[in-house]
Amino acid sequence: MDNIYIAVVSQNYAADVPHQDIPGTDLCCIAKTYHDKSPFPHVVTTEDLQAERLTDEELFELAYPSVSPDHYCIRSIEQALGGVMGEEIAADLTADLPHGTIFVVSNKDGLDGASVLASPEAMQLIQAHLGGGELIIIPSSVHEILVLRREDAPSVSDLNQVIREVNQAEVAEKARLADHAFSFNSRLSIARDEALSQDQECTNIGMKVTTDNLRKAIGLSDLIASRTVVADVPDGSEAPADISDPCEDLPFD
Repeated sequence: MDNIYIAVVSQNYAADVPHQDIPGTDLCCIAKTYHDKSPFPHVVTTEDLQAERLTDEELFELAYPSVSPDHYCIRSIEQALGGVMGEEIAADLTADLPHGTIFVVSNKDGLDGASVLASPEAMQLIQAHLGGGELIIIPSSVHEILVLRREDAPSVSDLNQVIREVNQAEVAEKARLADHAFSFNSRLSIARDEALSQDQECTNIGMKVTTDNLRKAIGLSDLIASRTVVADVPDGSEAPADISDPCEDLPFD
């Protein structure tokens, strides 16, 4: 079994396949590989493990190197869109978004890039890169996530409403990751609205990202994913789409 890698999905979709839950969340890791010379990845099943005489633990030991931080990159939504549609079109589409507040994180292939959520090391690097404070994670699809600084984000209840609406209207069911936001502050968890201090309340008065901004950004990230997700054919005859330019690779210099 070659080219095994981690994908992150909702626990609802993994009950019948080998998986490992991500603590504090309703997400889990599954393993994928390329099967029978197909150009498309295959979810590793219990039957596959039996055929290969592998245990669940051995499977994930083989797969976890795929979530090394150097497999991921972070771009502003403007950069990410410019990489697939050109800078002029990207500038027009993002003109009403607050610049430098919404970031797209995926792997360098753009395929199952939400697996970054299974890499505490990668998430800690992203947190440090964006100032070290709490991050809000928008699960736009299994292929990428959106990241905002907590002080730039709307309330969690408003975020969750937008995520549910966009998932229902625009995201294919098999690509949905969750119907709510996550937070990262040294560890990943489901985001909660918490009582704010007076200083935080003053900060939120100047909140940069509105729910309308977020709704548009999720739609744009799905557009980016649809343009960049290309299966990496095992024999190397077809390269993944290039989403790394411009892109800041992890770990950062």
